[in-house]
Amino acid sequence: MQPSPAEVARTLAAGRLPGNAHIACRPSPHRVRHATDAAGRVLMLVPAGGDLAESLRPGEGADDVAVVLDVQDAPPVAGSPRWGGCGSRAGRRR
Repeated sequence: MQPSPAEVARTLAAGRLPGNAHIACRPSPHRVRHATDAAGRVLMLVPAGGDLAESLRPGEGADDVAVVLDVQDAPPVAGSPRWGGCGSRAGRRR
């Protein structure tokens, strides 16, 4: 039995593959390190004071920012196993 698309996305977001953060209405993508917590929420490691941290701050009159974490399911070397597609996990920063 194949995993569902949601299971593949959660596995990719929780894994060790590099990701790109695409932030709505901001220049992107930004390379990020990521993980998931016990509840399955996506966490991103972001350096304080950088362009990415600034892009993640909500604009005036807004209380969140739309973010898509893009994690490609690309095998590291030819013949390596893969999950069968690519995964993205969309979220909102609050």
